[in-house]
Amino acid sequence: MPPKVSIIIPVFNSERYLRDTIECVLNQTWRNIEVILVDDGSTDSSFSIAREYKSDTVKVIGQQNGGGSKARNTGLLNATGDFIQYLDSDDLLPPEKIEKQLKYLEATPDCLIGCLWVRFRNSPGESFGATGPHESIRRNLKPLEWLTIHHTMLIQCWLTPRLLIDQAGPWDEQLSFNDDGEYFARVVAKAKEVLFCPETIGYYRSEGSNSVSSMNSYQKFVSAYNAARSYEKVIRSLSSDENDLVRHIGNRYKEILYLCYPQYPDLVKQCLSHKEIAFADVEFETGGTWNKAFTKLLGWKAVKQIKHRLK
Repeated sequence: MPPKVSIIIPVFNSERYLRDTIECVLNQTWRNIEVILVDDGSTDSSFSIAREYKSDTVKVIGQQNGGGSKARNTGLLNATGDFIQYLDSDDLLPPEKIEKQLKYLEATPDCLIGCLWVRFRNSPGESFGATGPHESIRRNLKPLEWLTIHHTMLIQCWLTPRLLIDQAGPWDEQLSFNDDGEYFARVVAKAKEVLFCPETIGYYRSEGSNSVSSMNSYQKFVSAYNAARSYEKVIRSLSSDENDLVRHIGNRYKEILYLCYPQYPDLVKQCLSHKEIAFADVEFETGGTWNKAFTKLLGWKAVKQIKHRLK
């Protein structure tokens, strides 16, 4: 019996795109799949659309609104597959995505695998921007190597053995921003190796929406800070070489410091309390030519203070 893949899709007010997303997984060339649609308290017709597809292959679950992480945890509780594919309800996969990645994982079941990705608006044929991810992670890497290269893989790109997911633990339902980065850092840490498949791609719909990831809010920055604390624990579990770790840890806290400075002084204080921030080497240049010039002349803190006062 070929391995089964569980495709978990959290759904929230996705009526415009949900049919396309469901169809793209039902059209996968790898046929031994189950699709788990978890409606997270939608107030539009998303739940009705999901139920149109209910079958032996497609499970449909409704729950009160609790966020994407809670919906994915519900999906995991109901998944019976050997491998897990996460997909957001407005994103798409090409038909061969799962089959091509499984060719790698069937021989290496203690690894996980990513792939290419591209942004699109209406259809994959209308993609824009550079193809991701960054070249630095377009290769096979050991877990610590992958985690200390500061570039990301989008959630739809991963295909992961259930064994690694069970070892990593559930999604953190308290996080509203970078919840996927925090979760997959824990999954990566359990893998023998992080593989890369250049033969397929994930499609990320980008419309400048009001999603949590596009909002500047106190809740977002608190979530980012807590995700950074989890990241620190994860990479410390993989290495005891303090000299090798402090720069990477410091860069994470410094990035959050940059985001929340100066409007959230309590978070600024928390970031600065981490001694590793003194070893950070990440630099910030915001906006166009003038912003970059002022940042170089005055420093990023002064520029952000000026902008904050002008607002």
